[in-house]
Amino acid sequence: MIVFTVIALILSGEFAAVWEFFQYNPTAFWYSTATSITSATGQIAIFYCIRKYGPTVFTIIMTTRQVFSIMLSNMLFGHSTPLSAVAGATLVFGAVFYSSYRQMQKRQGDSNGGGHSTRTAAEAELSSRSPSNKSRSVEEDVLSHQGLLSSAAGKSNSR
Repeated sequence: MIVFTVIALILSGEFAAVWEFFQYNPTAFWYSTATSITSATGQIAIFYCIRKYGPTVFTIIMTTRQVFSIMLSNMLFGHSTPLSAVAGATLVFGAVFYSSYRQMQKRQGDSNGGGHSTRTAAEAELSSRSPSNKSRSVEEDVLSHQGLLSSAAGKSNSR
């Protein structure tokens, strides 16, 4: 990231001014470097969270963080939160938690074979097979489910 910033400063002709500023204010250079590192680390954490847990969980985390920040500001600096802001936050949290609840119910229904899933047992069996078993024919699948595969195999070999 720092390389891109330096290139942009050179192309814009502002590198000399920034370099001079950092020479007169070395503490600003270290603050700027710390901000860059923490910002990049934060982006990595965001991408990891979304990849691992999904966007709904990330939304809950970020909204919770903002609510705690507002509450802390209210306590430390004596700020007040209007009733409309409290109602808005309640509405947002309600929507996010309801969405999360619905996704959880959907996942549990799919994994338990019940719930709102419309998959049949045969479809679940076909989708869970290993690649080596997927080469069987539909006729063999039906006979296998009926327990007749061994007798059908004997008939086809005797032909």
